[in-house]
Amino acid sequence: MTNSLDLADLSGVWRRESIAISGGVAFEDSVVYWLQAGKYFADMRWPLEPTDEATRQPSAFAGQVQWSVPRIRFCHEIDYSKEHFEDVACLALVDGRLIERGKVNVANQEIEFEEVWVPCIVAESIVAETSLNMHVARATSGLGYIVHVHNYAIALWELGSDFNAACWRRTGWGTPWELLNSIGDARHLSAQLKDIAVGSFNSNWQCVLQEVK
Repeated sequence: MTNSLDLADLSGVWRRESIAISGGVAFEDSVVYWLQAGKYFADMRWPLEPTDEATRQPSAFAGQVQWSVPRIRFCHEIDYSKEHFEDVACLALVDGRLIERGKVNVANQEIEFEEVWVPCIVAESIVAETSLNMHVARATSGLGYIVHVHNYAIALWELGSDFNAACWRRTGWGTPWELLNSIGDARHLSAQLKDIAVGSFNSNWQCVLQEVK
């Protein structure tokens, strides 16, 4: 186990492998992607199987992190559930997997959790490179983030009562983006992603990070 991580080590695309609650057996019932680009992050998750349960609906949030080894604080600047303004956990790298241990308050009850994250297959192929291709943009009206890391992207945008979010993946540079899941209407976000992924930012979005190698 190592805690000699820095923020650059976290930049990339992570998919959750499992979660254990209150010391219970590890399981996975959702598709969960976490994109980290510098100090910016975006997270989107949805059930593996369709469900009508309110607790198993898709969720999405994004913002900035505060990092002090081994503790990370995720500050949710935009959050579909509006239940959490931030969450804090400790991170450790174990055999190539990122172990996240923390606590969350649910219905006024503090619950301990342990999540195991693995780098996506595409991300694994570029670990040895000096830098990831990353773009982050913030909406200039309402609340919004588009976080693009290599061949993955998550976007969220909220204006008034409208909330839209989406997660995409592509097989390589220049190939079409595949929509993995969405909340609301993702068409506007999809159009913006195509521009931002090549480093083009219009007046509706402000570039806050652009790192292309």
